[in-house]
Amino acid sequence: GSPDRLERATYLVRGAPLTYDARLWSAVLSTGGVLGFGTAAHLWGAVDLPPDRIEVIVARNLHQWRRRDVRIHRIDLLQSSIDRRHGLPITSRRETILDHIGRLPQNAALALADRAVQRGWVQPMDFTRRVQSQPGRTGNTRLKLLGSLMSDGAAAKSERVLHGLLRRAGIDGWQPNCDIWVAGELVAVVD
Repeated sequence: GSPDRLERATYLVRGAPLTYDARLWSAVLSTGGVLGFGTAAHLWGAVDLPPDRIEVIVARNLHQWRRRDVRIHRIDLLQSSIDRRHGLPITSRRETILDHIGRLPQNAALALADRAVQRGWVQPMDFTRRVQSQPGRTGNTRLKLLGSLMSDGAAAKSERVLHGLLRRAGIDGWQPNCDIWVAGELVAVVD
């Protein structure tokens, strides 16, 4: 049989199931965009559930029609911010984390930021660097706050509390997240 039309210029082979992957491909192909924000955060494993609508980033100068299952974000991305996951164009893990964190409530943003730093997805300096390199971007207020909270090398709330206690007590000379090497092999990181 003939294919089922999903969107303008995107079709699904008749009888094939309309899976989440098929919806992702349809969103990308019909918009010419890149998966980002909550959708990319889900695909990178940073959040458990995908957002209600697939989030796609398109260039500011592209005219797009509305789709009820796709949320369009108009942002001019640098090529270095784009990666591929399962063949789909997607924002890089670092850009995804920064984009997603910038839109979360403060406590959720801080929890994800701590997890992202602990897993090596982002570095504490990435928050400040993003705010400085992309002024006016949505989420920068949240990223600026997180950058100031994480500037002392803390990778968790408990570490930030300890650092504050040490500073207030006048204790200095300590080093956060100190690598312990034995026979040329990293064996631990002491908080």
